[in-house]
Amino acid sequence: MLKGTDPNVMNQPSTLWSQNYLSTNGYTIKGLPELIRAMPWSRVTRFSTSKGFIYLKEMASLFSLEPILIKTLAKWNGESIPSVIAINNDLNCFLMEDAGIQLSKKLKTDFQMDLLARALTLCANRQQKALSHIDTLLSLGVPDWRLAKLPDLYLTLLNQEAILQAEGLMAAEIKALHTLYQRFSALCDRLSRYKIPETLEHTDFHDSNIFIKDGYLTIGDWGDAVISHPFFSLASYLDSATRYHALKESDERYIALQTIYLDTWLAFAPRDHLIEAFHLAKRLRPCQVALSFMRVKMCPNLDSSFCFTGYIAGALQDFMATEG
Repeated sequence: MLKGTDPNVMNQPSTLWSQNYLSTNGYTIKGLPELIRAMPWSRVTRFSTSKGFIYLKEMASLFSLEPILIKTLAKWNGESIPSVIAINNDLNCFLMEDAGIQLSKKLKTDFQMDLLARALTLCANRQQKALSHIDTLLSLGVPDWRLAKLPDLYLTLLNQEAILQAEGLMAAEIKALHTLYQRFSALCDRLSRYKIPETLEHTDFHDSNIFIKDGYLTIGDWGDAVISHPFFSLASYLDSATRYHALKESDERYIALQTIYLDTWLAFAPRDHLIEAFHLAKRLRPCQVALSFMRVKMCPNLDSSFCFTGYIAGALQDFMATEG
């Protein structure tokens, strides 16, 4: 949901805090702030300043870890990470520098495979650099969605029957999903046997959450991140590419992107095992999508009629269609 200039933005505590911070730290604000993205769980406002665009992001409390996570990742390696310049924990918001336009917008007019490939490599590098910091990430509050935890999370999801029915699932479908618990658990167990280390997983990795400026790529929107299997990120990325760039699983470009990402993990398993593991991750991913949207549903004071209603049901129906 995109907005234009909104006079109500001016009176928001987060806007007043942003203006005060910028004006007292050497930024001259030009014109009115512009609300450029408004979702039930987050808002992004843009300030034009003497030092370029500065963005204010406000988050629902369940996702307010994002700026702390970004700052922590930047300490280990700042490559491809947004530049956070100020955080207000009381207001669940932060300011960040301009990272450019969404990669998806650039690719619509100038499709370049090398940009898609570079983004995948950056993601894999970020995940592998996090491997030695998992305990730190968990202590920060990054949710633990490792494979051993997913079966219990699956059951917790299915126990939210009122929400699932409001999403559009029939009682018979919910019952069928319960019968698939053993299948889901078995898939998690099979994937774990490949010994691919679990790490930071974006959960919403696609080219609309990647930004490009002067050829430099930045992976944004880390509020949904969890600790889980890294190949879910590849599954998310390629699924988006099939929908928005007309790639098919048999397409040479699809296979090339898959190979580029998986080859960064060759230190952990041979390529044929990596491919097998990825196919298992693809089978499990609809349930991870459902879990992600359930987090959104659990946000306090969320408008239950917001535009993404039905996504949980759709994801779980996809899982049933494949595994039922």
